[in-house]
Amino acid sequence: MAHSAGRLLSFTVLACILVWYLPQWFGAEIASQILGTGVSIIIAYNLSGYFPPSSRFEVVNKAVLVTGCDTGIGHGLAKHLDSLGFCVFAGCLFKDGPGATTLKDTSSNRLTVLQLDVTSDGQVNQAVKDIQQELNKNGKVFWGVVNNAGLICFGEVEWVPVDMFRNVQEVNVWGLIRVTQAFLPLIRRSKGRIINISSITGRFAAGMTSPYIVSKYGVEAISDSLRHELHKWGVKVVIIEPGNYGAATVMFKRDAVTKNLKQVWDRTSDQVKKDYGQEYFEAFTDALSGTSEVGARDNIGPVAEAVADGLTLKYPSERYMPAGLPWQMLVGYLRWCLPESQIVSYTFQEFY
Repeated sequence: MAHSAGRLLSFTVLACILVWYLPQWFGAEIASQILGTGVSIIIAYNLSGYFPPSSRFEVVNKAVLVTGCDTGIGHGLAKHLDSLGFCVFAGCLFKDGPGATTLKDTSSNRLTVLQLDVTSDGQVNQAVKDIQQELNKNGKVFWGVVNNAGLICFGEVEWVPVDMFRNVQEVNVWGLIRVTQAFLPLIRRSKGRIINISSITGRFAAGMTSPYIVSKYGVEAISDSLRHELHKWGVKVVIIEPGNYGAATVMFKRDAVTKNLKQVWDRTSDQVKKDYGQEYFEAFTDALSGTSEVGARDNIGPVAEAVADGLTLKYPSERYMPAGLPWQMLVGYLRWCLPESQIVSYTFQEFY
């Protein structure tokens, strides 16, 4: 109900914008026809949100793999899916690290920690063998993959070396593709699910994190392509686009942001450093490192619920955006009505 109410409010704001601008753009007669059709669609769409959700699959005997479970969102997703009754395989970059140990100690015996570096063909293939062997023992069905493992790199395009761009893509895009390809035979047999964790920045670009944003555009593209290809097999592909969860992931912590930016700046050419200036870089660092503490969420509940819906609903949405209403308005509506420069560039205008 809360989701429907928020959706109704956002559509109401959109309708107000259209009522104001359409007559100016098209003339009163055409505008009235457009508005009549639009209002009908809006009413139908919002009323649909008040009906009970589509039926769900039982999670008993269903196994899922979650990548990137050492910390942050992946760690929380593994615990949440375990609590729902899934047989969870939690892929960790460090199988014996503190995050993996916590998962083992605080989860049920249905959860299994796997050594999984998504950039390694060997480790991904071994994960397939290990999971298949475990499934053969307990008779469970492999239901889906939650591609969550991610890497970020901060800095302006002119500062970031190409190999740093490449490293981010290797995890966020090629890693996702590598894992998906490896597990697709199992997913096809069960007519299961592929859940890809993208970001609101997979829908619009801003400055200062271009390697990450490029990768999330890639996640959106490969997910949409897969959805078309796998429809004939009965496999659903769902994109999750979290927004403003900086406090929930280590990547956006102040110390991590500052360290990452220093590594980038140290590799920037002397001429570029001179052109931008140390003062600009320091202001840039202060602003970006502070974003993880301003309005950022440390509770991944909405993300976990979206992932659970993607895995269990018989007719899930193609995309879920667990983000506050302002972000939903920005990404979903305002960016189509206002000039791009007025939406994104103002955010860090003080540095220019």
